[in-house]
Amino acid sequence: MGQPIEAIVRPLGTQDVRVTNPPTLSVPVSVTVHATSSADPHAIGSEVGRATGAAVGDALRETYAD
Repeated sequence: MGQPIEAIVRPLGTQDVRVTNPPTLSVPVSVTVHATSSADPHAIGSEVGRATGAAVGDALRETYAD
């Protein structure tokens, strides 16, 4: 007789698996800034948030890069 169906449909060799829709990651980030400046505190906070967000975003994109 021939092989059982399980043996026929079982993959052989190395299988290439790619995640096409990775789950959204939650990355809590806490930053403390001590600024002695006459600059607007809101402007300082906005710039720190932009720079931190860009750095975290770059690191996360590298996680799923091929």
